[in-house]
Amino acid sequence: MDSIKCSRAEAGPEGDRERGGKPWYNLLIVDDEPLILESLYHMLVKRYGRKFLIYQAASADEALEQFKSIRVDLLMTDIRMPGMDGLSLVRIVEKEWPDCLTVFLTGHSEFEYARQAVSSRTIGYVLKLDGDRAIEEIIDKAYDRLEREYEEKSRYLKMSASWQEAAPLLQQDILKQMITTEKWTEKKKNSLYQKIQASGMELSMDESFLIAAISMPPIENVQKMECEPAALPPVENPQQLSEEEISCGNVWNAVTMSRIQSVIMESLKYAFHAYSASVSTHLFLMLAQSEDNRPQRLKGFLEIALSMCERMGLKAPQIYLYEEQTDLEGLTDAFSVLGRKRFELTGEGEIILCGKDAALSDYTWREEGPVMGRFNVEKLSESLSYGNAADFRLIMEEVKQNTPEENPAAQIAVYTTFASLLLQAILNYLPEESMLLTHRNLGQIANYSAHRGFLDACRCLEGLADEYFRCREAVHENSDHYIVHKVNAYIMEHLSEDLSMTVIGEVVGLHPSYLSRLYKKVTNLSLGQYITARRLDLARELLADPCLRTQSIAEQTGLNTASYFTHFFKKNTGMTPQEYRNQMMEGLSYQGGEQECCR
Repeated sequence: MDSIKCSRAEAGPEGDRERGGKPWYNLLIVDDEPLILESLYHMLVKRYGRKFLIYQAASADEALEQFKSIRVDLLMTDIRMPGMDGLSLVRIVEKEWPDCLTVFLTGHSEFEYARQAVSSRTIGYVLKLDGDRAIEEIIDKAYDRLEREYEEKSRYLKMSASWQEAAPLLQQDILKQMITTEKWTEKKKNSLYQKIQASGMELSMDESFLIAAISMPPIENVQKMECEPAALPPVENPQQLSEEEISCGNVWNAVTMSRIQSVIMESLKYAFHAYSASVSTHLFLMLAQSEDNRPQRLKGFLEIALSMCERMGLKAPQIYLYEEQTDLEGLTDAFSVLGRKRFELTGEGEIILCGKDAALSDYTWREEGPVMGRFNVEKLSESLSYGNAADFRLIMEEVKQNTPEENPAAQIAVYTTFASLLLQAILNYLPEESMLLTHRNLGQIANYSAHRGFLDACRCLEGLADEYFRCREAVHENSDHYIVHKVNAYIMEHLSEDLSMTVIGEVVGLHPSYLSRLYKKVTNLSLGQYITARRLDLARELLADPCLRTQSIAEQTGLNTASYFTHFFKKNTGMTPQEYRNQMMEGLSYQGGEQECCR
């Protein structure tokens, strides 16, 4: 007998780990009695072949060798064996492979011994003479626990992966909010505090900040990317590169900027709580805090960072450092000062201390900062792209309030920016049949002089925006119903096949979790409930044919085996397939008898 036989030899050590979207688990039986070992093996393969890959070993030493080559999820071991006994084996397994669950096989003489050996990873113990049913019950219990632990691990890994992807974006959003918000209400402060807590950023809203803008002149020789690919420094977040940056040759600038940003932040991490956010391919901002929060101290560390850039062959950036500490309310003004100084004085490899009174030229700049900052434009574009009416109205209202009444040029700039973004959204995100494209004179929207002043022009845009968002909602609802119709049609045509959420998601091009929510929203049923109902309908129809075998019906309904079909049918109808069939036959006989009497 091959004592290390596997129930699916083709699977290999780790084999095919998936079955209809769920994992196969590995079950290892350990017993020194060949007849018991072989009997258990065949019983478990027959009963649990769809849930476990079954392995066997004739001793504790052989079992440990198995543990080195496969991942054992469930260990079923005899206690009393020659050489190393089962309890010693389990102690080693719990230390080296702590995720493994254990079931003890015992005789009457080891019963109390087994009870004392139960730990948190022990499912229980079963007497060898108790029969198959007792073994099945404890394996079912172990399987249910493995499923729960698998789901918990999957959720944790998904959350962890999502957090790793989202954290840099959330931190960037926080920094942008901090330098673009001109008026801080308590509600906004509370919202910012919650975001900072959620992001894990070590920043205190009650302490002063240091702020810097770090600029890198564009690299002109973009062809270098093609002739010297090995010279490209590694990208920290390549997914942040836009298609535009890649297609127009700016990828060299973006990659280099990402590398420089990493060098600078690495240089500060032991002295400051410092965070950065990209403003463009050639500019990023940085906020920092520490117990010794002097700008001159930060300047010293930035000088070290510039030296490191030069040693690594990177073109040293120009750094504009605000010369004073500033509180949360002063960050917007401080960043505007840094932006103005950047326009006045360009260069590379230097650190320039900037302040409101530190004039670098005779020019006079607007004290209010940019009319329509890049970040507001980004937020408006996102709200239009995702159909988020509330965000659009909120940003538009804030920008309107911050636009000076005595500056007509600023009002025109704000209006034309809004109008341009809205017109682009109408063209890009609405179908050609939309009434906005066929019944509205959109040319008038672009003409600021057609309105009676700034507020009247904004009201016109707000009305158009409301129509746009209503159209987006209608398109969305129609699309949802179309997707549900397509899903239902696919299910009806493929009832005998795999109808997992993953498969159906691929058919309609949607992520399984999103498809599940969409289907529930439209139909008020889960996708699983609909599939179950249609399979039951088909099963009842097929059971009406007395010549069809249960196995054939199971295959046609996608349930594969007669035993599983019987379990499924009874669970959902309260009777076995045969009981249902007998009931149907009795009903037909009764109807036939009535018809005979009527003659």
